[in-house]
Amino acid sequence: MEPVSVTVVGHSRSGKSSLLGAILYALGSVTTAELDRLEREGGEKFAAIWDSNPFEKEQKRTIDVHVKGCSSKHFQWTFIDVPGDRKQVLNMISGIACADCILLVLDATPGVFEANMEDATHSQTKEHLLLTKAFAIKQVIVVVNKMDACHYDQGRFDTIYASIMTQMKRLHLNSEQTRFIPASAVQGQNVRVACADRMPWYTGSTILEAMDSLTSVKRHPFNPLRLPILVSGIGAVVCGKIESGTLHTGQEVVLEPGGKRTIVKSVELFSKTVNAARAGEWVGVRLSGLSIKEARRGHVLHCNMNDRGDNKLHVTRLTAQVSVIKLDGIAPGMCGTLAVHTVHVPVQCSYILSRLDKKTGHVDQKKPESLLDREIGEVEFVSLRPVSLEAHKDFASLGRFVLLDHNHVIAWGVIKSVVEVTNAARSDCLSNSVAYDVSVGSRKERYQGTLNINPNSCQNRMPDVLKD
Repeated sequence: MEPVSVTVVGHSRSGKSSLLGAILYALGSVTTAELDRLEREGGEKFAAIWDSNPFEKEQKRTIDVHVKGCSSKHFQWTFIDVPGDRKQVLNMISGIACADCILLVLDATPGVFEANMEDATHSQTKEHLLLTKAFAIKQVIVVVNKMDACHYDQGRFDTIYASIMTQMKRLHLNSEQTRFIPASAVQGQNVRVACADRMPWYTGSTILEAMDSLTSVKRHPFNPLRLPILVSGIGAVVCGKIESGTLHTGQEVVLEPGGKRTIVKSVELFSKTVNAARAGEWVGVRLSGLSIKEARRGHVLHCNMNDRGDNKLHVTRLTAQVSVIKLDGIAPGMCGTLAVHTVHVPVQCSYILSRLDKKTGHVDQKKPESLLDREIGEVEFVSLRPVSLEAHKDFASLGRFVLLDHNHVIAWGVIKSVVEVTNAARSDCLSNSVAYDVSVGSRKERYQGTLNINPNSCQNRMPDVLKD
């Protein structure tokens, strides 16, 4: 069966976990007895299937990324439940970056959708659509959930439909092929079975029917192995989606950054041991001679350090084409968090190479002082620590990113080139005098003297590593 990864996104309390639980129940992955037991233990109906962490049960919200798998007639599904809380936005982005399809969940409760959409700077729904664009996810299903809260009103559904369509067209997303489905996850309505008695005005597909009609995603099983780690478990066990290549028992792999070589002891597909797995599949991998501290979220497994000579997976400097969505723009010296595949790393803008014409893509101005809101340009970033990234032309899924400032997306784009540099080469553009605070997930980390670039030294000349 074809593997498909579906990430469910939506603002906090929109019913994402409940919807995913209802889908798993409808697919037969969870029995009625198991569901009753979870409810007796204090969990919310359907949501308890996903929010298994005691703290998540107490808070009645998702905090970390959760992954579960099951199958239907045509596909092997991997469902990724991500948090909707703004404080956990980096966890949410890690889940979106792994998706083949986005299931966008909206709350039809009167006033809730409008409150979210009218927030010009902090609208999570608008940001979810932007992230769908940034990570080039072509297939989207929009579920207007909690229709029971508005008495299954068609006018309410039509209002939400029109608003989302407007946003998708602004972002040039494939709005014409996007499915919009009214549903009530808690009631199980329009999940597997149509709710004709409550919503006779809706004659479209159910959620499962829409999922089964998704098109196959192009995979690259014969390319070199790339497996970004999303979860590191007990011992030397890691979990992630194989973005390209194949993985098999006994294979020698390299963990980057760091270059640690190890052997694959076993491969599992959702608790089923297999000899090999291919691109698109989610696997649990047990590695030999590796401690849990050495394999973390954001690290990448690949098959050979020299499998493609132009790739460098131990990166401290990169150039990128960015689209800015920050009102006051970006300039040399600005710090932020770069989120790529499953990793997020503090970076600083060290140099702006050019401003590009939005229509032609040609250079409009070389060495501008800044890039303003809605402008496009080529920028150099320096990372705080080595990170596993690749140019978009070589491995697209490891070359798309978003840039965040205080948990808000301020730019997005693709990596044009990556460079490994020594500390001596970096010192030409780095000042070691001031500390830098950066938000990482829900905590703050403080770094001394590593990310404070002198803007004057960067604006007036091109860094040596970028010269021909």
